[in-house]
Amino acid sequence: MTSIIDAGFLYALVDEADQHNFSVDGGDAKLSRRIILPVPAITETAYLVKKFCGIEALATFLESLTEIEYEFETPLAEDYKRAAEILRQY
Repeated sequence: MTSIIDAGFLYALVDEADQHNFSVDGGDAKLSRRIILPVPAITETAYLVKKFCGIEALATFLESLTEIEYEFETPLAEDYKRAAEILRQY
């Protein structure tokens, strides 16, 4: 089984005051062995952590990315084109 992590999940793990922290706290232990982390989610989470939690929390967050064997997924140009096409259908 594969788990895909998004910025909301990552941020809730970092910020104990986040309303979703309780629901994800320990949730990382329930993730499958294959964890995909899209690179844009890291950027978004880093921005939010620095803005709301400070620079020390950001440093801790970035260090934490080395503690789990994530598969970092970088979107390709085609991915953005496909996303734009899907959005235009709505």
